[in-house]
Amino acid sequence: MGAIGGGLLLTGAVAAVFFVSSSSKCKANVRIVSPQTGTTIKEPIAIRVDFEAEETKCIDRVIYQLDGTKIATSEIAPYQAMLDPADISGLTPGNHVLTATVEDDKGNRTVQPDEVVLGFEVAKIKPPESSEGPGPSSPGNSGQQNSEQRQRLSTADIKQMSESLIKELSRREYTLDREMLHQIEARTPDYVAAGFYNRARVFRDVINDSFINENGLEPPLGYILAMSRSNFNLSPTRPANTQGDGLWRVPLALAQSAGYLGRCGTATLTDQNQKCAALVAAVYMKSLEVDLFGGDPLYGVVCFGMTTKEAAQWRDTLPADRRDLWKVINSAEQRERLTRFFAAGIVGENPQQFGLTDSPLSNLYPKK
Repeated sequence: MGAIGGGLLLTGAVAAVFFVSSSSKCKANVRIVSPQTGTTIKEPIAIRVDFEAEETKCIDRVIYQLDGTKIATSEIAPYQAMLDPADISGLTPGNHVLTATVEDDKGNRTVQPDEVVLGFEVAKIKPPESSEGPGPSSPGNSGQQNSEQRQRLSTADIKQMSESLIKELSRREYTLDREMLHQIEARTPDYVAAGFYNRARVFRDVINDSFINENGLEPPLGYILAMSRSNFNLSPTRPANTQGDGLWRVPLALAQSAGYLGRCGTATLTDQNQKCAALVAAVYMKSLEVDLFGGDPLYGVVCFGMTTKEAAQWRDTLPADRRDLWKVINSAEQRERLTRFFAAGIVGENPQQFGLTDSPLSNLYPKK
């Protein structure tokens, strides 16, 4: 027996591997990698898991519980969620047990037998929103400081940054569901990497020309869409589940069948200068946003990767009131596109809030 994390007592090693019964048709194997047993939780922290993609196709969602009470759910692989002490009513200092329940696509729930023992300090009530963000990290300890500064961001901070992003994209009003905000926050670490601004700057002219000057799309759209789908890396990188070519990961078959490649001459989506990719992505995005959704960029984003016929069929199923994004958008794949877009956007426009020294992407937009 030993003391961990200032008073957290553990009697033995606790495995954090969750199994769905072998007798069930759903044989998913999900392993929590963060937080680990023995962690003392002081601030919001992301719950992260490892899993075998082939075995999780039957998972509808993962429900996270603290002492048997639901605190978060995740319907989208990689099933990340936020554990925020300030959101948990009646939380007392001391040890608490984090577990997971896997719900399959038929509604069957399997409570996982293993548990993660966590220590909690006195839960602090969230302060009012502040305009002062955390300062930039020092070069020698950037990884640790990035993590600490991300944890200091509250759900209110994520909401404020998301609302600011919306104002740059549209005059429409949207409802930002709390679960959606948690899913956005859980994906921000994928974009908190130094150097994104310099990588984006290389493609400044082709993005501004194709998205803004030629097609009249909102200035942030081409940049954030590229960051969300490729992190401005031409080589295959995270997010690994985004298939396609170029910075915008446009599916080649879609570009060919829609006739977009005809505009490129002999150029290709994978050319280093990305002129063809930018042109194709911008024309395709405009067809989604303007032609199908009447100038709504967010619904265009969630359809990016679908054919215009598929997007139109989905649009026809939607209610007239589309303001509540999380309520209207039910597809796991579309929710993933939406939350990654917001995660990339708030990091790209608020790098210092996430412990980075990069400049905001808006510095690359055409001067008004």
